[in-house]
Amino acid sequence: MYNTKKQNYYLMRYSFMNLSFFTVDKYEFKNRNVCDFRNAPRPHFCMGLILDGCADFFEEGCDEKIHVERGDIIFVPITARYISKWYGKPEIKYISMHFSFADMGIFGQLRVQKIKPDSFDKAKEIFEKALRNCDGTLSQQFLSKALFYEFMSETEPKLERRKSPLTDSRIKKVISYINLHSEENINIPALAKLCSMSVSHFHACFKTQTGMTPIEYKNLISTNRAMQLLISESDKSVEEISETLGFYSSTYFRRVFKSITGKTPTEYRKSAAEL
Repeated sequence: MYNTKKQNYYLMRYSFMNLSFFTVDKYEFKNRNVCDFRNAPRPHFCMGLILDGCADFFEEGCDEKIHVERGDIIFVPITARYISKWYGKPEIKYISMHFSFADMGIFGQLRVQKIKPDSFDKAKEIFEKALRNCDGTLSQQFLSKALFYEFMSETEPKLERRKSPLTDSRIKKVISYINLHSEENINIPALAKLCSMSVSHFHACFKTQTGMTPIEYKNLISTNRAMQLLISESDKSVEEISETLGFYSSTYFRRVFKSITGKTPTEYRKSAAEL
């Protein structure tokens, strides 16, 4: 007999590792380039391998300048706000993996940071192979993602966190539920019941663990998915994206989106770039 309860258990336990968005792109510029995302937080994680040239990254709220050059990897966490200034003599080249997981907080709180790969040649081979296969046949796409997971398994231990990941397993369960059902209406009493808490206690615990209310978290998840769709599905209208994400009106969607990103969906779509 098919065990639905067991299937749901595995979905809840392991869904945080699922990629909700993944692509690989190569970028080339001459001499200089500036990317300003101080008013447009990243809708996904970016992990870029520098092939030629160098860059300085300045993250909002951080006084430290992060300098990267050939052989370095720049890791940009989801929702990061920053400006990057690129310099080449004359060329600037990098390959970037862009990705999101079902659980937006999978790594805890990260900052923009530089990572030194164990071997530049090996990293270059992985990034170039992932790039070649990213938009190919289904089997090639599987290979591209497998290369990403392989590289991520070596990179994740090197990431510096501002704060430890979630520690309360009950809140983790709710986070997973919201991630899986962000296109539906969120019922706070039902979420509180899911982790066997009163509504007031649940609300306080959730905010302590995440720094935001359940509705704020749900809106952040929806907005980040909207930012991905605005980039990856440029043929869809704002109204269609709003409907896809379960907003009851495109007007409310626009209001939520601007309150989080500082831009309307249309403004964000026009200004979005990758690193």
